[in-house]
Amino acid sequence: MGTAADELAGLCATLGSNPLFTQGPGGNVSVKDGDRLWIKASGSWLADAANRDIFLPVSRSAVLEIADRGLKSFPARGGRSPSVEVVLHALLPQRLVLHLHMLDAIIQASLPDARQRLDSLLSGLAWRFLPYARPGLPLSRLAQDELRNDDTSPSVFILKNHGVVIAARDQAEAISLTNTLARRLWLAPRPLLVPDIPALLRNNDLQWRIPTSPWPHALAFGKAAAALRRNWPLCPEQVFCLGAKICVIAPETRLGAAVRAFSDANGYKPPLAVIPECGVLFAPDIDACAEALVEGMAHVALRTPENVPLETLGEADLAQLAPRTI
Repeated sequence: MGTAADELAGLCATLGSNPLFTQGPGGNVSVKDGDRLWIKASGSWLADAANRDIFLPVSRSAVLEIADRGLKSFPARGGRSPSVEVVLHALLPQRLVLHLHMLDAIIQASLPDARQRLDSLLSGLAWRFLPYARPGLPLSRLAQDELRNDDTSPSVFILKNHGVVIAARDQAEAISLTNTLARRLWLAPRPLLVPDIPALLRNNDLQWRIPTSPWPHALAFGKAAAALRRNWPLCPEQVFCLGAKICVIAPETRLGAAVRAFSDANGYKPPLAVIPECGVLFAPDIDACAEALVEGMAHVALRTPENVPLETLGEADLAQLAPRTI
C-alpha cells in the first residue's frame, strides 16, 4: 500500500469495466516512480484493480537492459510476471502509460483508408501510427524506432489491429487524452437484434448454453459480422482467448457434427459456435476471457461500416501467435 500504483486503482477499474476500452485481461497500465516501474501483472484484469493487487514493481533500467540483449521474458515476482508490453512502457518517457484495446480505434485503424481517416480525426494531437507487430518485444522495437526518429515525444500511438497507447504526465492528462480519443474515433453502433431461440434449440444437440446477454448474438447478424467471421481474427487477443478460427455452422447442421468437424480440422474444441442470422451458442467450459472477447468482437461487428472489409491478421501473423489448443 502507499505505492505510486495505488493512485491508479480507480482509473484502472473504470477502464477495465468498459468493454469498448478493454476486454477481459487485455490492456495494461504502468506508472514510473524513479527507476521503479509499476505495471499490471500478466493475466490480471484492470477491472479488478479496486479489489486486488494487480501491479508488479520492476526496475525500468533492468527491463531496458534485458530487452537490449534480445531476451523475450522478464523475471517473475511472487509467481507473477509483468505484462508482455513491459518494454514498451519502460521505453516511453512519460510517467503514466495506458495501453487500451479501444475498439473504435482498432476498427478505424483496420479500415482500408485508415491513415487518411486518422489524419483527419486526430488532427492537432501528438500521435503516431504503428503497423501491426506481435505483442511484446517486436511491438516495442517498432515503437523504439519511431521514438528514435521523433524528437516530440508523442503522447498517442495508434496500434494497427491492437488498440492505443496513451502516454501522459499524470492521471488528469491521461483521462483527457482517453476521452478525446473516445470522442474523435467514435463509431455509431447498429441496433442489437433478437436471436432466434427456437432455431438455436433445434441445433443444440450438445446442450450448449444460449447466452442470455444480447451482445454475443451480434456476431451472428449482418454483413459486417459475416465479414468479421470470414476474415477472423482481427486482433491477437482473439487468438489467445478464442482461437485462430471461429466455428460457423449452417442452420440445418446439428451442433455436435459441426463441433467434431471443427475440432478435427483445427486441433481444438471451439469455445462457441455461430449460426448465421440465428445467434450464438457457448460451450459449457467457455472461460471468462473468451466470453469477454466475444462481447468485444460483437461490439466490433455492430460498429464496423457495412460493405467495408477490415484488414485482419494474416497467416504470417498467426504463425507467431500461440492459439488455443485442446
